[in-house]
Amino acid sequence: MMERAATLGANLEVQPRFTSRATAMWAGVLRELYDIDESRLLSERAIALGEEASFPGSQVSGKIDLLVTDLLMGDVGRAEVAWPSLWDAAVATKGWHQWLWMTRLRHAKGEVELAAGRPEDAASAALEALEMADRFRRPKYVAASRVTLGAALVELGRVGEAVEHLRRALAESQQLAHPPSIWTAAATLARALERADDDDGAEAASTVARGTIATFAGGLSPARRDRFLASPYLEPSITPAG
Repeated sequence: MMERAATLGANLEVQPRFTSRATAMWAGVLRELYDIDESRLLSERAIALGEEASFPGSQVSGKIDLLVTDLLMGDVGRAEVAWPSLWDAAVATKGWHQWLWMTRLRHAKGEVELAAGRPEDAASAALEALEMADRFRRPKYVAASRVTLGAALVELGRVGEAVEHLRRALAESQQLAHPPSIWTAAATLARALERADDDDGAEAASTVARGTIATFAGGLSPARRDRFLASPYLEPSITPAG
């Protein structure tokens, strides 16, 4: 649907405001499919279209998308450099874009700190992200921030607390019915339970992750499904067999 909207907008829209937003949304869909190269190209296109239309919404959203993509690819340094200017842009903006961008960026900050090996800072940032996401009723980012917090607490040796947060994140993700959130929470919970020497619990959480991925992949076209399941960004331990 987003791909079609972006195509129609490119053909019909004089000032590509809608087209830039549709392009950014399609990039986000592809990122969740781990089609990173195409997702990045579309994010860059959304930024360019936003600049053409003098529409900051697509410009900043697209740059946040690129930051998230950098984190997924393991380019922590690039994400860390990009974050401050994006935060300044969010702070300077009014309206719904501000709280959406700030929520996303707070969560990204936690991920940056975690990937940089600073779990104490990651836990603090994740708590701030969780509070902001809850305040603005963004359930996807509530669950995501709780996963980041749980992962940080594991690194700090506070495994019992981590498991509590991750179980709650999994329940929130299941209530949201967003497959990438579910398998991410379940996989992170599995790793925490392994650290807690709860092998049965870890296997149960891994089973949830594998089952969610298998169901999600089953709804894709054969070509998309094969690329998705072969992605290096999909954790091998939770990739369905066969």
